[in-house]
Amino acid sequence: MYKYLPITICFLISTVSSAQNFTKNESVGVTLSLPFINRYTYYDYETWNKQGILGIGASVYYKHNKFKYSLNGALTRAFQPFRDNENINVNLIEGLVHYNVYNKFNIIGGVNFTDYQYSSSPDFYDSLTPPKYKTEELSLGLTFGAELVCTNHFFIVAFYRPAIFHFNSNSFKQMFSLDFRFDINLWKRK
Repeated sequence: MYKYLPITICFLISTVSSAQNFTKNESVGVTLSLPFINRYTYYDYETWNKQGILGIGASVYYKHNKFKYSLNGALTRAFQPFRDNENINVNLIEGLVHYNVYNKFNIIGGVNFTDYQYSSSPDFYDSLTPPKYKTEELSLGLTFGAELVCTNHFFIVAFYRPAIFHFNSNSFKQMFSLDFRFDINLWKRK
């Protein structure tokens, strides 16, 4: 029985290696992102929800066939003009893996490090007044997303980022965002 083992292994290796596709679609580039719609939920003694429409981000990526690996950074702000005087600024860095599931649809997963900054002013119209309170909370979390490929360089992405570990508080935080992302290829090989 063991005398057929080397022949079986050689057969399996030759079958697997001949079935592989040796073409390489690789590219390296940068991505510019606009987190257009952001929603923050955080729990302290009660549940708070804030929405915002401001943000900017950038990332570097390496793409290989169906996989794309990126290191992303973003700055977002929950700011609602003429409604209230409480703000949330969120700065994040995340490592992401994008996988092409179907022709124009990708799924995204990764980890993030997020800095939540909360501030409130006594008077919305008085910008010289110092904040009534200002706190900063750091957390590690996961990133989940779905990406719609509109063109080779333009994507619409929905992200969900729940905080898993908190460095200086125990309150749960999560962030939803809808991003417009633009890829710029710096190097490409087919």
